[in-house]
Amino acid sequence: MYNRWNCIKIQWICKSKKKTINNPELTKVIITPVESLQAPLEVGTKVADLSAEGGTSPYTFTLKNDTGDNAEFQINNSEVQVKTKIEVGENKNITVIATDSKGKTKEATSEIEIAVASV
Repeated sequence: MYNRWNCIKIQWICKSKKKTINNPELTKVIITPVESLQAPLEVGTKVADLSAEGGTSPYTFTLKNDTGDNAEFQINNSEVQVKTKIEVGENKNITVIATDSKGKTKEATSEIEIAVASV
């Protein structure tokens, strides 16, 4: 049996339960360099940890193309690692782009300090 009141009531309930889709901005990329690195550094050596704030997790991280010393490093999950053996102690600059699950991006640059090998 059709009841006009029930139909109106159902429409009101449906309208009142609409969800607002939350799509917050990715606010920060955090690059935490490993302390006390000393040359030479072998391939696969961790030089920094990565994390992000804001946005919608999970996050993926990439090195920005043709920037700083990025060609010497690679990202494995949330770690920056040496891609080609580093023989000489010097500071290296990297730029990382974080992307959240909604496709929002943010980038950050950091300096990785690599000390000269002690004799």
